[in-house]
Amino acid sequence: MSAAPPAMRHEVHFGDRLVRCFADRPASVDALLQRSIARHGRRDAVVDGAVRLSFARLDAQIAAVAGGLRAQGLRKGDRLALMIGNRWQFVTALLAALRVGIIAVPLNVRASAPELAQILDDCGAAGILFDQALRDRLPPSGAAPALREPVERVPGEVCFDDLLAAAPAPPARLDEEDVAIILYTSGTTGRPKGAMLTQLN
Repeated sequence: MSAAPPAMRHEVHFGDRLVRCFADRPASVDALLQRSIARHGRRDAVVDGAVRLSFARLDAQIAAVAGGLRAQGLRKGDRLALMIGNRWQFVTALLAALRVGIIAVPLNVRASAPELAQILDDCGAAGILFDQALRDRLPPSGAAPALREPVERVPGEVCFDDLLAAAPAPPARLDEEDVAIILYTSGTTGRPKGAMLTQLN
């Protein structure tokens, strides 16, 4: 016999928008992750070639990277661009940003410097974390005015291992309607456009 579907109800969110929601749900992406960590701490959460991260180890790495981002000056509501390939570091960086309320902006690793400059400027990115192999793809200094010191140095002078060595950061207080991620279109038919996903999504 299949389990009954979760109960749902209509709620008003985002001003006056009626949204169909799960009646029992975690308040944030990180809260959802914490449920899985509590239930499956020793099980594999991420498998990337020879790298295997249990839920417990992933949780520790997320806390450390979140602390590293905070140490670089990023705060709740700041935008952090992620130009990282399909690797475990991307998963960890994304979830670390969400844990402390930093808005993650994943970037296409094939994007050109002009495309990246437009996206970084449009979203107001305060920092960018990228694969060192993609350094030459980055737009010139000044193309994204919101990038700040010392946050601008995160990708070039602070490697991922340095972020992992930081003191862990506790989760931020988050609201369901807080923006969590900004996803950009490919821009094949015009300039890339951003779509905001909230914790509620």
